[in-house]
Amino acid sequence: MTLEEVSWIATAVSLPLAVAAVLYSAYQTSLARRATAASMMLSATSAFSEAWRAFGEAQTAKDQESSFADILNLLEACCASHRDGLSAGHSGAVLTNYLVAVLVDIDSEPRAIELFKRLLETKTTFDEIRRFLAKMRGKRANRLARLTEAAGPPASLN
Repeated sequence: MTLEEVSWIATAVSLPLAVAAVLYSAYQTSLARRATAASMMLSATSAFSEAWRAFGEAQTAKDQESSFADILNLLEACCASHRDGLSAGHSGAVLTNYLVAVLVDIDSEPRAIELFKRLLETKTTFDEIRRFLAKMRGKRANRLARLTEAAGPPASLN
């Protein structure tokens, strides 16, 4: 057998193995992405439960505002993760629906809109929430009208 024949056989054997390795790696990446989304969804819902509990138990207006700021900061982080594409698979859909439900709840409460406006410190405060609202505007415009108006447009389109 010549060196050329051995080289051809080695290529014929290694090429399918390399393709299989790439496919397996892509599959593992997909699983990891979905696992990350599931973990993020579970962590977020737990953190939201705690934040909502603190908000409901707040004794003073200052405590209530602080608790509401915590809720908005969680929303901001989740909206940023959603924008980064970390909300994958069914867990991602559950998280997206949860975020929309929280925003609809906020939109339906005039006091929450008032607190939201008060907590807007700069043009970029809660920018990820603004982006999420803009993205959802077409799908759920009638349910998020007041909050979308209170938030205003995202600071930039990047």
